[in-house]
Amino acid sequence: MTDSGKKWLIGCSIAAFMMVLVLAAFVWGGVMLFRKAADGIEEMESTSRAVSQRFGEASDFTPDPGGEIPASRMEAFLAAREIMAPSRNELAATLANLDGSETGGGGKMRAGVRLIPRIFQFYGSRNEACLEAGIGPGEYGYYYILAYYNFLKKPVTAGPGFNLVGGAGDRGAPGTSSSEFDVREDRRENVLCAARDLALPILRNQSAALQVDAATGPWAGRLEDEIALLEADPYRLPWRDGLPQRIARSLEPYRDRLEASWNEMSNPLEIGTQLH
Repeated sequence: MTDSGKKWLIGCSIAAFMMVLVLAAFVWGGVMLFRKAADGIEEMESTSRAVSQRFGEASDFTPDPGGEIPASRMEAFLAAREIMAPSRNELAATLANLDGSETGGGGKMRAGVRLIPRIFQFYGSRNEACLEAGIGPGEYGYYYILAYYNFLKKPVTAGPGFNLVGGAGDRGAPGTSSSEFDVREDRRENVLCAARDLALPILRNQSAALQVDAATGPWAGRLEDEIALLEADPYRLPWRDGLPQRIARSLEPYRDRLEASWNEMSNPLEIGTQLH
């Protein structure tokens, strides 16, 4: 065999060896991704059971009948937000990378590989944060709606410019192109529906507790009016027409801390476990 032939054979062998390494890396990456996702699912299910056993279902939460939010409960909510901040920030960075608003972190391919495990990690971390801070899922979700959508006027459409699952009808289905307008319209409907479904039984609990106290007056009437409006409109944001002053007064001392704890990218995943 000539020298040139030997060099060509050596070159082919090196190329083949490198291809094997690349394929092995992809396979190993797939195995690790599966393991991370499986671990994340197991952790999320375990912590979800623990949360349910301790606090009950989200629909079991009853706010203070008088309407004000005790300072201790806002502290618990903010403590949970702080505890889960690392996983929330990691998820937000991954979503920003995929969205194109963040170019660091190894590119979109690596971000895509990390997305599913980080979503499960996010929900598991939220459950653990609620357990540590002593706040149930219904109370956490209701305060999220009041604090960010009502009080701070954050948009319900906040998040990446793509759907994480299929949108309404054929819009935004995974693997298809969709305009950002359609994506955010889908998200608006999904988040509003989720927020309404979370808040309606909670407000009913609050009204029932108020009736047990035999309390009447403007607050009782306004609460009943809001419940009726939510019952009539599946896409109504709770307290859409104006946050009651007694709730706004409870939130005002925490304005700066609430603002600092807001995360635009993780917003679509905050209410429940729906992937909007």
